[in-house]
Amino acid sequence: MQESTSPAPAEGVAAYIGIDWADQKHDVVLRSASEPAKVEHSRIVHEPDALMEWLGELQQRFAGKGKVLVALEQSRGALIYHLMGYEFVELYPINPAQLASYRETFSPSGAKDNRPDAELICELLYYHGDRLKAWKPDDELTRKLAFFNEGRRKAVDQRTQLANEIKSQLKVYFPLALQVLDNNSSTALAADLLLQWPALDSLQKQSAHKLRKFFYGHNCRNEQKLLERLELIKTAKPLTRDPAVIEPAALRVQLLAHQLKSLLPYIARYEKQIAELFDAHPDSFLFRDLPGAGTALGPDF
Repeated sequence: MQESTSPAPAEGVAAYIGIDWADQKHDVVLRSASEPAKVEHSRIVHEPDALMEWLGELQQRFAGKGKVLVALEQSRGALIYHLMGYEFVELYPINPAQLASYRETFSPSGAKDNRPDAELICELLYYHGDRLKAWKPDDELTRKLAFFNEGRRKAVDQRTQLANEIKSQLKVYFPLALQVLDNNSSTALAADLLLQWPALDSLQKQSAHKLRKFFYGHNCRNEQKLLERLELIKTAKPLTRDPAVIEPAALRVQLLAHQLKSLLPYIARYEKQIAELFDAHPDSFLFRDLPGAGTALGPDF
């Protein structure tokens, strides 16, 4: 590969490092600012002790000589969170598309040659670092809020998947449950009802008094709505009487309902944490005043 003339060392920079990140190990290429023509290759196991030992060696080697610039093909993940804790390190996340374009500049086919990505990343940082932007991590409160929001979104997606599968199963053998639940299979009411009475025959065997107590226990106390539900249950006809359909579907519904019931308290805990962190965030006022959007969208900023 043809390399351009070496640039003048950037002021206050001791070394340039490119890392090809992976789950189990990291390939590392280093160029010292004092000997930029010398390319050093190494490999680090992704273990806390190995990473700390490597960073300790870097810190000792370049102490008092300036910053160590580190470029890697990611902006999040375990490695970058580890590296951001060291003041002598300045991070430069590289977009994968950016690295691919750089590779294609010298290899029109886009195929990798024998040089590892770590070397290309280091080269990109060394020759074109003035065009790259150093990564400045958000403050702890903002990062924590972002992670809680990410966790909540994943939990809500799980709830939606469970609710959709419950609904799909009920349509096969127990559609009355969807009528009683107002077609909402994502609630604690739905989970508890289906755990206790996963099929029409078991539901219809219950007394009106027991059913009233159940709905009252889930804050469903509107008398007109309650009477409608009791009448639906009393007069419903089975969609099928085939045990080969009912029994496997009912067991599946109970499994899904159990998972749903276990998940719901954690969504509530996420939402409580998010609300508390959002209230404590110094920028929350910027989003709270957005008409119709502050409360719903603010924590996702």
